[in-house]
Amino acid sequence: MLCAGDSLALSLPGFDTYAWSPASGLSCADCPDVVLFPGATTTYTLLATTSDGCVLRDTFTVEVFPIPSVAINLSFCPGESVTIDGVTYTQSGTVSSVIPAPNGCDTLATYMLTLLPQPSVTKTISFCPGESVTIDGVTYTQPGTVSGVIPAATGCDTLATYVLKFATPAPSQVDISCPPDVDIAISPGAGPTVATYNLPSASSDCSCPGLTLQLVSGLPSGSAFPPGATKVCYQAKDACGNTASCCFEVMIREEQPCDIKKTGCMKYELLSITKDAAGKRTYTIRVTNSCPNPLTYTAIQLPDGVIAKAPANNSVYTAPGGRKYDVRNPNYSPFYSIRFKSTTDSIANGESDIFEYVLPPQAQPAYIHITSRLEPQQFYEAHLNTYYCPVGVTPVPKVEARFVPESTAGLNVLFPNPTTGSLYADLSNRAGESVQIQIFDSRGQRVQWFETTAETTVQEFHLPESIANGLYFFEITGGSGSRQTTRFVLQR
Repeated sequence: MLCAGDSLALSLPGFDTYAWSPASGLSCADCPDVVLFPGATTTYTLLATTSDGCVLRDTFTVEVFPIPSVAINLSFCPGESVTIDGVTYTQSGTVSSVIPAPNGCDTLATYMLTLLPQPSVTKTISFCPGESVTIDGVTYTQPGTVSGVIPAATGCDTLATYVLKFATPAPSQVDISCPPDVDIAISPGAGPTVATYNLPSASSDCSCPGLTLQLVSGLPSGSAFPPGATKVCYQAKDACGNTASCCFEVMIREEQPCDIKKTGCMKYELLSITKDAAGKRTYTIRVTNSCPNPLTYTAIQLPDGVIAKAPANNSVYTAPGGRKYDVRNPNYSPFYSIRFKSTTDSIANGESDIFEYVLPPQAQPAYIHITSRLEPQQFYEAHLNTYYCPVGVTPVPKVEARFVPESTAGLNVLFPNPTTGSLYADLSNRAGESVQIQIFDSRGQRVQWFETTAETTVQEFHLPESIANGLYFFEITGGSGSRQTTRFVLQR
């Protein structure tokens, strides 16, 4: 038995002549020593003789077995290698080798080597300024390009390229709301006065976090403001790069009250008495509460049987500092009066508010009885003399703006405020009604007037280019004569 490709050596000495057949697969057909290398199973015959007549005849079969073969596919990733018979391979190709067999024929192995392609991926990661990205345990806070490896459960790992960049924010809306104007009265010649105010509130729908508030004009809260009006403006900027601004006014007003009365921790000042063209008189009184207990209400005496022309009963009075008070006109306890009752927080610890009311021409009291209730049940009262006060002229619509009832009977909302020249008003509560619109400046002078029909959608109004920046009043009057006034600021 032979394996294909193998040979067999035979030796038969002692004869004079040899005849091997067939001759194929033999190294010699008439030699005593022969090598057999048949390509297939073959039956051989030998005839050997001696000179003295001895004869040897033999027949035998050499069985040839084919060599076993096998094809083996080997795949490997870039950077890896394959070793066959002590030789290392790092590229694709075909390699032959023999696998020895303990019994039988060795196996001829053909190895098909395949270098697999390197998987790769590029990923773009966007993040907001101030945020971070972690890749393979390393934290990145700035844009750049980072390489990494994504392990594979099977096959080759993936080479990853991460492109880090700051997010390009989508458009956003920034909203900012300034505190109300600050009005501080000082004695003439007192000079710069410290004024404090709340910072504006701001918000944004930007997808990236972060909102900065910057003072762009005026002085910060807690600064000494000079006498007169100081315009204070703030700007809010979000991470999307969009901004919004608002402004308010800090007024340090030099004035000499007509009469001052102090009782305990309360101080009452009759600031002025003014008269309009119809003879109605406006009384302006400042109440200062130096107690730690908040003010519950202040009641100011009315002449018997007289009802104040303004503010109206059950309306909401807005003081110059922005605080709101429910009005009872007339009020009967603790005496006949007009009462201003705080709706939320109220003055305490040295804070003050100014109250204004209007009496008919025939009511000209010589003194004013005033009382205040502090929480929980503390009462302070005083009498203010009016004969020290010269009667001035009531500006329009100064008083009316203070006495607007808080209702939605005509004007739901007016925006933006401040405006750059265009106003949007929601008059849907008067839809279909013919209304008059008037714009007054802070001195009461009318700067614009027109008629329109109220619609169900928001309506746009354009302000004249000729008017200057400042505080204005938007007044709407319906067919029934009902009127509502709202303040706004023009800031181009």
